[in-house]
Amino acid sequence: MTRLRRVCILGERVSGTCFVQKLISCNTDLKVDCSYGHKHFFQDFTKICKEDTSDVLFVFVTRDIISWLSSMKNTPYHADLPIRKCTDFSTFIRMEWVCIHDITSGLSQLDKKYGSEMMNERDPDTGSRFKNVIQMRTAKIDHCMALGKVVENFVHIRYEDARDGPEDFMKKLYEQFEIKSNPKFTAVTSMRGKGKVPYVPKEYPLVSNSDQLFILENIDECSETSVGYM
Repeated sequence: MTRLRRVCILGERVSGTCFVQKLISCNTDLKVDCSYGHKHFFQDFTKICKEDTSDVLFVFVTRDIISWLSSMKNTPYHADLPIRKCTDFSTFIRMEWVCIHDITSGLSQLDKKYGSEMMNERDPDTGSRFKNVIQMRTAKIDHCMALGKVVENFVHIRYEDARDGPEDFMKKLYEQFEIKSNPKFTAVTSMRGKGKVPYVPKEYPLVSNSDQLFILENIDECSETSVGYM
């Protein structure tokens, strides 16, 4: 088995990717690799399949859909302005999903693409916009789980499991992929694993029955089951 030297974190925005990345970085010598695409977006399968990724650990992070949607409504990174300005949860989850090139996607305001739509965030199968954010989530889950079948080293982790049992999560990672751990476990206690602001779980408003029904009607049971939420 090739010794792992790099880690590629994948997952939707506000799904816990920053936390998991910091947890791995603080407790191993693996270097973060972003060369296959932004962690929130669809990855470049062609590039991945052409290159030697035997020393890369791909880590896909997901989050419970209800808390994820609530957090996305508050901070919908990369989303078009009408979506960002939406303050009503019911409206938000029903809006057509559109992403634009902006600062949060790593683009300078001087770039000609700034403010234009991210075509690579459309449905990769049809080229159409996603009907809503839930359908976009399904496509990302299917995409990343498919990636796990073509790379040598892949693991899916639910954010809730890493958050509630970080040492256990890391121990399993060490054992499964023969990763050398740092002498002492370092906990990640700050918000998103960045800065010094202590992490405090947010409390979100209860989701109405009609919204819960809409979510259930739009999720894909097979996709959610594949990542352990159904």
